[in-house]
Amino acid sequence: TCKGGGAATQRSPGTLARLVNGRVATVDDKQMWLGALPEAHQDPLELRFCLPADAGPVASVRIWNYGKSAMESSKGVRDMQVLLNGELLWSGQVAKDAGL
Repeated sequence: TCKGGGAATQRSPGTLARLVNGRVATVDDKQMWLGALPEAHQDPLELRFCLPADAGPVASVRIWNYGKSAMESSKGVRDMQVLLNGELLWSGQVAKDAGL
């Protein structure tokens, strides 16, 4: 089940609203989500999206990796899985973004 979100603002790099803001293929870090993890973090990070019951089926999911610059491309995700209701839909590596 999904509960209400945290107190992060749109200005915070950790606000999940940046994941679904409609801005794609951007190098503007104010439009990107960047989650901070401790350096020794080994456990998977889970992002859960809960849609209203009347939202209808999900037609597609598009993933853009972190792409502020070529020097910062290592900040992006590498291995990823996409699940729907616990069923694995896709598993693989996400390509680094080249940045500008």
